[in-house]
Amino acid sequence: MKRIVIKLVSGVVLVVVIMMASAYNKAWEKMLRLDCLNNLRQLGLICREYAATHNGKFPSTWVELNFVGEYTNCAKLLCCPSTHHEVGIWTRVDAWANYRLLPDRSTNDTPDQILAIEPLGNHGSAGANVLFVDGGTAWWSARRVLEVTAETTANSVTKQP
Repeated sequence: MKRIVIKLVSGVVLVVVIMMASAYNKAWEKMLRLDCLNNLRQLGLICREYAATHNGKFPSTWVELNFVGEYTNCAKLLCCPSTHHEVGIWTRVDAWANYRLLPDRSTNDTPDQILAIEPLGNHGSAGANVLFVDGGTAWWSARRVLEVTAETTANSVTKQP
């Protein structure tokens, strides 16, 4: 009888520990997603400053922002906290950055136009953070990202002469 009680208590403790670990992991990932969203907000401010000095045109590549010298620490903003990788060589920033800057954007675009987006996979398969032309940010589910990507691809195909 004593053995059964010990096994039962051990089983209950194990279930509680597993539930707590799961809750901790979910909370941790949410924190990383929020840090990532904050990175995009900061990048949005930097891009808007760039646009203010370049006739309203946003940079088409991250390398145009020239995060060297006193701005070297800003390059860390291009690394999503969920990916755990380090800043690479600046001249290859567009290859190692965790966020994809969409080219040919300007301050004249509609506010809900996407300026930068992270690829699916930075946060598992849950979704991605998005930066808009107006500097706003949002978390999009994977389904929404895929829908918008498909729509954008279809529009670019139909707009070609």
